[in-house]
Amino acid sequence: MTSFDVVQRVRSILKTKKVGHTGTLDPDVEGVLPICVGRATKLAEYLTSERKVYEGTAAFGTSTTTEDASGEVIEESVPPALTDKKADELLKTFTGSLWQKPPMYSAVKINGKKLYEYAREGKVINRPEREITIYHLRRTAPVSSAENHTLLSFEVECSKGTYIRTLTVQFGEKLDVPAHMASLKRTRAGSFTVEDCIPLDQLKAHPHPWSFVQPAELLFPQSKGITVDSDTAEKILNGAVLPASGIPSGEWFPVYTEDGILLALYKPDSKRDGFMKPEKMYRTSID
Repeated sequence: MTSFDVVQRVRSILKTKKVGHTGTLDPDVEGVLPICVGRATKLAEYLTSERKVYEGTAAFGTSTTTEDASGEVIEESVPPALTDKKADELLKTFTGSLWQKPPMYSAVKINGKKLYEYAREGKVINRPEREITIYHLRRTAPVSSAENHTLLSFEVECSKGTYIRTLTVQFGEKLDVPAHMASLKRTRAGSFTVEDCIPLDQLKAHPHPWSFVQPAELLFPQSKGITVDSDTAEKILNGAVLPASGIPSGEWFPVYTEDGILLALYKPDSKRDGFMKPEKMYRTSID
């Protein structure tokens, strides 16, 4: 099931068109996929930029067309003799800033066309590298062997745009062996974890599925934004450019009322030092 399939099913269950997901999951990947409904859909792109955490398994010994287990095998070799110590040393070399080329089987667009569409035509397109960040990376189980592969299970916290499939291939390149991603599960997206999620079947079977919909205030921790008084809140609702001091660093930040109501996303005004301006309006009134 694709992320778009999930959106379609949620639209059908909740009987509303305004539904969007917050970061594509490959069809063979399970785990956390936050869904925005109604007015919150305008905030979906901002959750997409949040950090993600995955649990995965790299298989050394074969590489595939899709960089995961669903593709055709294109290269084979003798699996490496990898100890836990060597695996830990390997993973340490991948923390920090890295560069990746998006895989051919991905939804990234080149010249207005998705890469997987080129791939299905048998074409390989030149893809510019992208800088990504690996914040944490650790082994989660002893290195093992199965079906002519050496298997390395790991947990990774990464930035937006990171392809874990490609990361496992990069592991293999470091060891000079072909590799692919054997399995993957997203365990956290932004502040949402597996424990916060419900299966689609449970949502469909519930007599009041809207009861599972949570307030948009949960999307962004209030501690990472600013809180304003009632007078400033009225100005925020009108999209005012306002003087600001001590605002959070970064591209944007949430603005809340003293009662914890999310008003908007604001950002520093690049043209006026010491001021902030709207990045995305969420409310036009407090209802």
